[in-house]
Amino acid sequence: MIWKVSIDGGTPQQITDHIALAPKVSPDGKLLMYLFAESADPFAPPNRVAIVPFEGEGDRKTLEIPASSTTAIVVQWSADSKSIIYSVNSSNVSNLWTIPIAGGSPKQITNFTDSLITGFAFGLDGQLACTRGILRRDAVLITDMK
Repeated sequence: MIWKVSIDGGTPQQITDHIALAPKVSPDGKLLMYLFAESADPFAPPNRVAIVPFEGEGDRKTLEIPASSTTAIVVQWSADSKSIIYSVNSSNVSNLWTIPIAGGSPKQITNFTDSLITGFAFGLDGQLACTRGILRRDAVLITDMK
């Protein structure tokens, strides 16, 4: 759950009533987004982004995003606070997509053919920087234990 309290103290205010992951305040300071799973399973990967007003009342929005079981979804606000940019993992390859919070269809903005995105950011000049890599796992079978 996410709560907020004034830096000067006061009564905490509950923002969510369910498990919420990776909260981020929009660049304009007006909205808060967080990830959550639309599932009763507490271990289900997040497949929704909630957008709520940071101050006061207002419209709450929920955007559906593809769940990921390979690596965690990485989500950021666009610089203008009008879109959400998120990673989609498919066949061990991540790409970034954007979706406007006012409504509309998601659009793919990268076209990588290998590796998984573990983080990304945009510079002041608008250039994209990504951290990417591969996920390795080894399985070992141990027999004849004595």
